[in-house]
Amino acid sequence: MNDLNVNNLDSDIMDFTNNEKIYTELKNPNKISQPYLTKYEYAKIIGISAQQIESGRKPLVDNLPSSYVNPIEIAEYELKQKKTPIIIKRKLPHNNYEYWTLDQLII
Repeated sequence: MNDLNVNNLDSDIMDFTNNEKIYTELKNPNKISQPYLTKYEYAKIIGISAQQIESGRKPLVDNLPSSYVNPIEIAEYELKQKKTPIIIKRKLPHNNYEYWTLDQLII
């Protein structure tokens, strides 16, 4: 278990950038991988989003229930509402990549 290298996982989480290649590939209807958010992607998104909320980022949902005070709960609520602005980069065979937004995935 000590040989696990977190940097070489099969998918990456990316912030929105001004890269035209990524935006054209986001619209590609011929994707190979399944349109489901994996548990590993889910955990990574929650961790990144909760860390940003803890550092001072305002929640991206309008009607946040007052019972949510923990950053992890707020991040999960944002993700379920598909308001988290993140692009998922999945590695495919032959060093190709596929890009997904949360709007395109089933959570």
